[in-house]
Amino acid sequence: NGNYSVSLYVRDGRLQILPKEVTVTTGSAEKAYDGIALEGSTAIIDGTNPETATTIVGLVEGETATVNATGTITTPGSIKNTYTIAWGEGVNEHNYTIKDTLGTLTVTNGTLIVTINNKTVTYNGSEQYGYAKTEDSDTTELNITGNGETITTDDYTVEGLGAGDTLKITYTPAKGTNAGEYIGEFKETYTIINEDDDDVSSYYETKTFKVGKLSIEPKKVTITADSDDKVYDGTPLTKGTFTATALEEGDDHTFTVVMTADSTITNYGTQANVIATVDGVAVTTETATEVGNYLVTTANGTLEITKSQSKITITATNDEKVYDGNSLTNATYTVTVEADGDEEITATQQEDGSWKLSTGDVIKADVQGTVTHVAEGTKDNVVASYTITGADGNDTSANYNNVETVAGTLSVTVATLTVTTEGAEKTYD
Repeated sequence: NGNYSVSLYVRDGRLQILPKEVTVTTGSAEKAYDGIALEGSTAIIDGTNPETATTIVGLVEGETATVNATGTITTPGSIKNTYTIAWGEGVNEHNYTIKDTLGTLTVTNGTLIVTINNKTVTYNGSEQYGYAKTEDSDTTELNITGNGETITTDDYTVEGLGAGDTLKITYTPAKGTNAGEYIGEFKETYTIINEDDDDVSSYYETKTFKVGKLSIEPKKVTITADSDDKVYDGTPLTKGTFTATALEEGDDHTFTVVMTADSTITNYGTQANVIATVDGVAVTTETATEVGNYLVTTANGTLEITKSQSKITITATNDEKVYDGNSLTNATYTVTVEADGDEEITATQQEDGSWKLSTGDVIKADVQGTVTHVAEGTKDNVVASYTITGADGNDTSANYNNVETVAGTLSVTVATLTVTTEGAEKTYD
């Protein structure tokens, strides 16, 4: 353009490439003290999901970097969750400006709970102990080292003891002999040290020590009244003996058992043999009752009187007379006993004509029979009826199984009649 005069000058310019800003975010975490380090496990760049990726692609096309959280804390307190970046091959870290958002790792004071297990045993007459008992001492020096998890043994459970921390405490186990409940006791002083012998008691916000309980349950025992039987002999049958189920080994207790007043029988039949008291404690049949260190259930026996098998014969008396025009009767009788086996029954005539047995019972018979004339011949003298009664007047005939009656005879013989005539004399006339 002719209107201008143009001169061209060329000189050096400047090109500036600024670092690209990249944001790194680390996660936060919190837990109660357990002696195990709390470590930051996640870190992300530009919002990449930390659960699926730690290597970041696309800072700029073709460049990579890997970011790892490095924060770690073991004892109670808080720290920032730091990180490291490993740049990919050929990547110049100066091309990036890091903006970080650091999370916080927090360990809170722990909670320590030591629980001695409860124990239930059965009374055996000897002293018994709860859990955490050492063989040769009434006290136990517990020396427990934590592993960061709940510790469970036959004797105790420990929750919250940090890994590597050692708890030392003295415990007196529960002990007792008689049925009941007993508790153990922890000593008030204790120590908790770490592997470097440092006192770490302050790392635990609460420390709870739960003593164990020893429950000694009454020994279950069944006591059965003995049974007995005998042949009727007029005397009461009682049985004060009994049998009891086995006690625990080493228990030599002897029970004192008393039967009820009704546990007796005299006459033919059966009667329950019932336990009234055991060691002075009233009991009820088939009902469990606490008797000292025992839970006693009783069972009845049976008392039985069987009938006498001895043969008792009531025999009406035989009688006769010469005819005199009056009736002949005879109400007397005899009683004989043929004893059976081991029975020893005898009969003795009383003044009133009755017969008393050795059992105490009395036999009375009604004998009936009459004859007047020779022509009637021999007539039976019959035992029409009889009674067997005890001293109280009650009928006891059911106690005898073999009673028989035998009739006698009555007869009138011919009388001798003598006829005498008188003589006379006179002079012939």
